[in-house]
Amino acid sequence: MKIGGKVPGVNRGVIEFHRPNGQVFRLAVQAAPYGFPEKVERELPLPDPPVEYARDPKSGAVLRDEAGMAAKTERRSDPRWRKESARVRALRVILQAREALRGDPSVQFEADEHAGKLALRACAEAIEKEFADAGFSDLEIIAIFNKSYELNRGAQQRVDEAAEGFLSETPAEPDGGSPSEPEEAGST
Repeated sequence: MKIGGKVPGVNRGVIEFHRPNGQVFRLAVQAAPYGFPEKVERELPLPDPPVEYARDPKSGAVLRDEAGMAAKTERRSDPRWRKESARVRALRVILQAREALRGDPSVQFEADEHAGKLALRACAEAIEKEFADAGFSDLEIIAIFNKSYELNRGAQQRVDEAAEGFLSETPAEPDGGSPSEPEEAGST
């Protein structure tokens, strides 16, 4: 695809991390490819919350809906469900941070070599371990994710702005005439 005769390329930015020993890491971060966040959500879904039957608080009887079926309620306060949901969200951030660094030639992950052989969750856990082994904190990984998200938002805003005016008006001819009305010879 070309826009204005040029291949648009990937929306990129740079993020820096400073270590206490004075070392500075400059990493090239790129916007996630189209559909990547949705792919991660689809392939690494949040767990379903535990379900229980809704009961009348006074009698303890199971409540019924309009069709006479036992009403169910989700227990989103369940600590195991909350812990697993938080874990899945963290792994999603890890995968998106990894994708954000894919265009930086100085960054290599061993997990990439096994990505096709591992389930997505196992791959995310391997990448998480590599980030930790390299000394990256949770906040730094989130900063990489946020930078990529910021780049995606900027790209989306430009698309939205371009879409607002796309084919909304018929362009005027340079001389002010209508393209369907040819000029007569000799007229002024």
